Amino acid sequence: MQRFSNKENSESALTTVFNNFAAKGVTDLIIDLRYNGGGYISTAQHLINLIAPTGTSGTMFTEHYNSTMQNKKATILKNQPVVDNGRITGTYFDDDYTVSGNTTTFQKTGNLTGVKNVVFIVERYTASASELVINSLKPHMTVKLVGETSYGKPIGFFPITLENKYDVYFSMFETKNSAGAGGIIME
Repeated sequence: MQRFSNKENSESALTTVFNNFAAKGVTDLIIDLRYNGGGYISTAQHLINLIAPTGTSGTMFTEHYNSTMQNKKATILKNQPVVDNGRITGTYFDDDYTVSGNTTTFQKTGNLTGVKNVVFIVERYTASASELVINSLKPHMTVKLVGETSYGKPIGFFPITLENKYDVYFSMFETKNSAGAGGIIME
């Protein structure tokens, strides 16, 4: 898996594979995240919920924005529309950037319920949403890493549009798991 593509291109396929694992009684997984630089957090979140053992609840991960965004001082966001299904629903300035407003919780999905151990194969290009998957599962099950140290980019972003024609992507937030860990992943 080179990246976490959007929901339409990935969730159904991932669910099918994991339901197949469940039908075969799989309890241990090896997931190759080499060369996976990240992608959509929503797809990573779906994968986490497929892997998580039954009964896993509470915080999956939190997004930590800087104080400028948390204190509504990032005024450039007033000019950044949020578009949902082709309709402007507000601006990014209106969003809540507090940690409590950006906490994602586990919502177990799929039929694979008995995973006990996960081994992730990682290397220096394993980053972002890939690291989010690993970090989010670590406090809740046995997670082992094989390979190199990951890239260490536990961050996310959304586009800032300049002059209605240039999208700029700044590091907007850092992700941390339920134990408060983020950053470089190594064993």
